[in-house]
This record gives sequence, C-alpha cells and structure tokens, in this order.
Amino acid sequence: MRKVFGSVVIAVSFMGGVLVASAEETQTAQEPAQAAAQNQAVQQESVALKNIAEEANSGAEAQAPAKKPVKDPSIELTNKINTFIAKKNLRSNGRQIFSGIAIINQPISHPDYAKYRVFAYEEAYLTALTTFFKSVALSIKAETEQKVFNDQSTNRAKFEEDLKEEQTTFSSIIDKTLALAGAKLDAALKEYGIDPAQFNAAPADEKKTMLSNAFTQKTVQRFSKSLGGVTTLQTFFENNEEGTGAVGVIIAYSPKIESVAEALKTGRKPAIDKTGKPLTELLPMEDSEKLSTMLGTRLLIDENGPVIVAFGQWANSSVSEDPAIRAEYRNAAFEQASAMAYKEVSAFLNQSCTNEIETERSKILNEFAVKEGKTGMITEQKEKEIIDKVFRQAQAHTSSYLQGAQTLTQWIYQSPEGHEMVGVVVSYSFDNIMQAKAMFDKEPSSAGSAETKKEYDPSYKEGAVTMDLDTF
Repeated sequence: MRKVFGSVVIAVSFMGGVLVASAEETQTAQEPAQAAAQNQAVQQESVALKNIAEEANSGAEAQAPAKKPVKDPSIELTNKINTFIAKKNLRSNGRQIFSGIAIINQPISHPDYAKYRVFAYEEAYLTALTTFFKSVALSIKAETEQKVFNDQSTNRAKFEEDLKEEQTTFSSIIDKTLALAGAKLDAALKEYGIDPAQFNAAPADEKKTMLSNAFTQKTVQRFSKSLGGVTTLQTFFENNEEGTGAVGVIIAYSPKIESVAEALKTGRKPAIDKTGKPLTELLPMEDSEKLSTMLGTRLLIDENGPVIVAFGQWANSSVSEDPAIRAEYRNAAFEQASAMAYKEVSAFLNQSCTNEIETERSKILNEFAVKEGKTGMITEQKEKEIIDKVFRQAQAHTSSYLQGAQTLTQWIYQSPEGHEMVGVVVSYSFDNIMQAKAMFDKEPSSAGSAETKKEYDPSYKEGAVTMDLDTF
C-alpha cells in the first residue's frame, strides 16, 4: 500500500506480522520544518496502520471458535470421591476405606448402556476389593536380570558360509524330484508368456548380533484372603458432555462390621443394641430414580437392629413393539437383578479374594548385522526397545447359606435417554432369620399350604442411601 505526503512516497507492507515502512525521497533538499512535519506524518500513519493490523489479527482470532475441553469422567470421579471421603471423615472409628473407578465401555446412547453400567460397577468394586485385600495379605516376588553380550572382533560382521553336508540317497532323490518338478513348472509358465523368475523365492535375511544389553525386572504379587464384613459405602456415577460415563465405589471394613457379618452368618443376633427407623422410611421405596443409583450392599439400622440391604439391577434392552415380548425380557432382567442382590448379601457375609499381578519391565539395546538374502548386502543396524507388560487376574468368591433373605421391593425406571432399568432390593437380618425358622418349624396345617453424535448434559449422582457411620 502506498501513501503520498507531499513529495514523500511512503510504501507500507506487512512482512511476517511486522509493519515495515520505507520512504523514497523525490527531492534532494528540504526545509527543516517541512522535513519534520513529513516525518511526523509518516510516524502517525505507521502507528495507524499498525493498529489496524493488530485489530485485524485479533478479530481473526476471535472468529475461530474455542474448542471446549471434554472432561474425563474418571478424573472427575476421583476428585469427588476424595472430597467425599474427607468431608464425611470416613477414615475414623477403625474403618478402612478403599475406592475403585471403572469407565462404562459404551456411551450413554448405546442400547445396552444400562447393562454396561452394572458391569462397570462390578469392575470398580473388584478394584476396590483387591486393593483392600492387598493391604492385608500380600506376598511379593521380584526378580532382576541383566544380560550383556558384546562382540568386538574384527570379523564380527562377517557371516559364515554354509557348509555343504553329504546327502543321503533319499534326500538326494527328494532334491532331484523337486528340481525336476520346478523345471517342468517353469517351462509351463513360459508357454503362457509368464516369466518364472518373478516367482523365484529369495533367501531369507540373516541377522548376526554384535552387541546386546537387556535389563529386565519381573515382579509377581499374589494374595488370597477370606473375610466377611466388607460393605459398599457409596456409589457414584459421572457422565460428560459426549455421553461417556464412569462408575465409582467406596467400600468400607471395620471390626464392628465384620462382627455383624460373622453373627448373621452363624444365625446369631449381632451384639449391637441400637435401633432406628423402619426400612420403608430409610429407603426411597417409591422413587425408582434414586433406587437406580444404588448398587451393592448397605449396612443399616432398622427398628430391630442391624440389617443388610442389597441392591441389584439390570436392564431390559428389548425394542420389540409387542408388549408380551417386552414383558418376557423384563422378567428375565428381574431375575438377573435378583441374583445380583442375593449375591451381594452373600458377599457381605463372607467372600474370598485371590489376586495375581505379574509385571515386566525391560530395556533392550541391540546392535546387529543384517545380510539381505536377495542381494547379499550386509548392513549394520541398531534397535532400542522398552518392554512394559502387566498381567492381572483377580477373582472373588462367595458362598453363604441365606435363610430368611427377603425381597423388599422391585422397581422399574425409564431413564431420560430411554433405557429401561429394573432393580430388586433384598434385606437380611437376624429378625429375617428368626421369621424363616419359625415358618419352617411350624407343623403343617390340615388344609395344606401353597408355593449422531448427540451432546448430553453432564451429570453426577451419588447413591441415595449410606450406612450409619456413627455406629459402624
């Protein structure tokens, strides 16, 4: 761009984002006052153009939409769980607290999202459980090894020629037979205008190690423990804007909780006299949305004393328009949820956990010569590797005789995303055991008895019910 001020021509250009101004004099001599005025005009024009350039650049930056960062639900849950533990002062009264988090493997738009959500809870629970058992029963075996080989010979890159061994009559016949078959095949290919040479197999490349340094460390962690009195203290659910979710869980153990589990497992009354409100007042029995946030067990105090409440849930993924077919799938989902709830009660009374973790870390440096089979050319090459392997296997087992476990309620919840979730709530207490024994001890009566990519609103939820922290 060119501006003319009197007898001075100002050439203005932008180069690399920097404003450059050059003046071309058209007269050989000027009055001092006139020259000063012209210089001042040049400076003002330069400043004005510089401001225009800066405004243009800032305007272009403003037009580019800022990319909104997507939150990682597992990181969000980690922070919220830590805050929850600190705020509730959970690590008190002899309680041991452990947590686990698992990503839900499918987005919230997936038809089986609710089922993957349950699986994520079970993974998170197993993570927390193995962390707990590892803290009380762990054996470690570590092994460190270093292997070094260094060939500095002058002929280290030379490959030995293969020595021809005498052939047996049988192997000689085989070689001749193959050679004859190959010659006939080559002749047949030539008849059809095909060059047999393009199908000739090239010898394999050969590799000769000249230097090797491998540092390896292997660790094996094993533990196995059987224990009762581990309960789910709280569950957490997080979803981000893209519909990716995670489930978190906090489990709790204390000698008092274990004493309740031991007493109920053997059919005795727990040595805790405290009583509270009926379960119908403690649990959101009529609120299926709140019940959908409950998984695992909770140790509560009702009007009769300690009671285990277990929550199981599953989902009905049927999209059939036939009500009868949808009902059949719903019934099957209730069976899954019920089995899960009873399993949770059994796990509270007694469960064993075995875990094995094998890790391997290696640093490898190799220098070797390579002889190409096709050309016979020898080149020297290097390779550097890091090996990072983890193998983990965890198993939890439970086995208990549940006499008197009762189903408190069944629920159905239709989520805003259209997932039909079903659940079962089961209770188990000393009072339940006594009622069951009284029922079976009675004499039978004469009358007998009968048998696109969518953006979602970020969400965060906690379980609606937690255990009595003052008691346990």
